[in-house]
Amino acid sequence: MKYTIVGNDIMKDGNKIGQITFTGNGIRFSQALVTGPATFTLERESSSYKIIDSGVEMGKVKKGLKIDYNYTTYEADNRSAARFRGRLENTLNIESSGMVVATISRENNNYTIDCTTSGSEVPAFSVYAILSRYMNMGSTGGSTNTAFSRARRQMPGSYRAVSSVLSILALIFLYNIAGGFLIPTSYDVVVFVILLIASYVVRGLGYKKGKYQQNQEIQKQ
Repeated sequence: MKYTIVGNDIMKDGNKIGQITFTGNGIRFSQALVTGPATFTLERESSSYKIIDSGVEMGKVKKGLKIDYNYTTYEADNRSAARFRGRLENTLNIESSGMVVATISRENNNYTIDCTTSGSEVPAFSVYAILSRYMNMGSTGGSTNTAFSRARRQMPGSYRAVSSVLSILALIFLYNIAGGFLIPTSYDVVVFVILLIASYVVRGLGYKKGKYQQNQEIQKQ
């Protein structure tokens, strides 16, 4: 069975059949209620999530996206999950006993969940619920989710601050090129270019650092 995710709504054949509702702010939500093809609750417990169905604990999502549910073990490869979250891959498989039982796919900003075996809905929607907080971090309903906005959200504040300061200094020297009131104009050009390049280098390093930190967060799930 194939389902489409629109915002937090679960759709099938163009009709809404359920939704995902989160409790708690930030990436690591305290609770997620999933209704529709499967109705259950994910409840945070230290470094894992309990899977609760009708008030009864039926399994857990452990670190590394390893899932024990209804006496069956499921798993989404941790590295693939990090790449999927970081938009380096557009599909993520969920396996059980070496077989793919569900696939989460992305096309642009739209997501589909294809459950190929009976009982795989809970593990598939559990993985999606956890990863969606990373994938949609900082976005709004009208967000275009450009590469720049993603980079800005992922970049640590210290890197962004240093990059901004370097850019401002570069603009100061650019302005001075016309007036020559700080240092000779020929030096202004050199300093301007150096500061501008340094600003982009710091921004690039900050983006890489942010992606690394978020990948580490996923591996802690």
